[in-house]
Amino acid sequence: MRTEDAIIRPLLRIRDVVARGALYGLAAVPLLGVASLFVGDHHDRRAFLGVVGLLAAFVAVMGILLGFFFWWTCEGDIRRCRDWHTVTGQAGPITVAAPVLLRVGVLALVLLPGRGRRSGVRSWAGTGVPGPSGRSRKIVRIN
Repeated sequence: MRTEDAIIRPLLRIRDVVARGALYGLAAVPLLGVASLFVGDHHDRRAFLGVVGLLAAFVAVMGILLGFFFWWTCEGDIRRCRDWHTVTGQAGPITVAAPVLLRVGVLALVLLPGRGRRSGVRSWAGTGVPGPSGRSRKIVRIN
């Protein structure tokens, strides 16, 4: 339903924007899994997922913080992307950018656990060097 100023009503709500971002993130997880299959070596695949995870962490933090900040500065005048033609003034694009940034931030937040788990204990095992717990591990050879 459009009003006299051609803005689609009802306006966006934070709950709906976050839910759609989470849905987009869940849809992107299988795509990340398929993309990781094209990386040949196991070590390279873990490195690829680690880099994607760090990038997702950065995008999630920046997207969510900027999205909430822009949402707060717009004082409830939040518009959809298809309402771009109704934007006027210098601060107008923020009304469209707020939900976009929030949605992308939540999408990246959903992708974040896909980066894989890196355990520091495994990398210290069997080296004789004190591990993260402070105890040294002995090298055991079985003949």
